[in-house]
Amino acid sequence: MTAASERLRWAAEVVAPRPDDRLLEVGCGHGVLVGLLADRLTTGHVVGLDRSPTMITTAGRRNHAHVAAGRVRLLAGAFDDADVGGERFDRLVAFNVALFHRSAEPWRRVDGLLTTGGAAYVFHQLMDPTSHQRVLDGFTAVLATAGWQVDRVLRTETRPYPSVGVVVRRCDVSAHPPRRS
Repeated sequence: MTAASERLRWAAEVVAPRPDDRLLEVGCGHGVLVGLLADRLTTGHVVGLDRSPTMITTAGRRNHAHVAAGRVRLLAGAFDDADVGGERFDRLVAFNVALFHRSAEPWRRVDGLLTTGGAAYVFHQLMDPTSHQRVLDGFTAVLATAGWQVDRVLRTETRPYPSVGVVVRRCDVSAHPPRRS
């Protein structure tokens, strides 16, 4: 197996899951970030979702020990209609998934997938380092129409391009404390 990229190691550090967290990674691809997140869990688990059955097969091979231990479950399907069995998650994670930047529609689905006080972590590697503010402004506008807001913006220098992460919460999150402290 190849080593995890700098950008995915950084994303796992930012998400920093607690040992009992329930996480959903949308667009999990080869399962590298799924594995990095699962490494931090004991009683929690990660559900990795990807449109491509080939990617899910690859992610399963990469994470076979986590799957066997019950820390990882992998699903092939589109985010819009993926069946996660009615489960709710503490955190949703996505890296380079443009779906969340295009319209408010996916955020309605996110609302039904997160626990009260849960957060979404949306990461991108910026191929144009000068686009940071433009990307953030567009994303913030989409979120506002769906009743979500940017809680934190993080940026780091990764090769070959910088990476940015945005932590997103419901606008009324102050009325709902996180599930656990």
